[in-house]
Amino acid sequence: MADAPQQESRTGADLLVRSLLKDGSMSADWAESFQAVPRRCFLPDEFWAFDMKAGSSVHVSRDDEPHAWERYAAAVDFPLITQRDDGKHTGREPGRVPTSSSSEPRVVAAYLRDADIIPPMRVLLVGTGTGWDTGLLSHRLGGAVCSPSKWTRPLPQRQAPASRPWGCIRRSCAGTGRTGTPLGLRTTG
Repeated sequence: MADAPQQESRTGADLLVRSLLKDGSMSADWAESFQAVPRRCFLPDEFWAFDMKAGSSVHVSRDDEPHAWERYAAAVDFPLITQRDDGKHTGREPGRVPTSSSSEPRVVAAYLRDADIIPPMRVLLVGTGTGWDTGLLSHRLGGAVCSPSKWTRPLPQRQAPASRPWGCIRRSCAGTGRTGTPLGLRTTG
């Protein structure tokens, strides 16, 4: 039997998906991926939830507040700052500069809707943050996603372990969005 925070997380994620569908941020064809690839699995044990309206961050720790962690990770439409100051920051107070984050689910749903990505497309995803976007795209495309290595220091409990349950084949590619990769992927425009 699932523990209470994880059950709360699934319920919250379902409510969030319904909300994104209702307001048009998400197209119906992305709902399955959002439910199959939960953002919570791509997050570290501690992060700062950024309230855009209040302009402030709240420190959230899975160890200290498991229900709050699950709520922010699964159900709240806030960007979550997962790293500060290139990983050099420690402590509960916000650092100087956010250097990795998980975008608001509403923003992710809208850009994926607008990108019109369908199989058998392949995707070069630059600036992967926590890897959640990569997981969503891999679920939809069957693993045809390549992510160049990041410039910031990696976070613990991140991308590769979280991506496995969904068959996500996240390739770290040498190259950039501008110059392309050995797989022949590059940005356009």
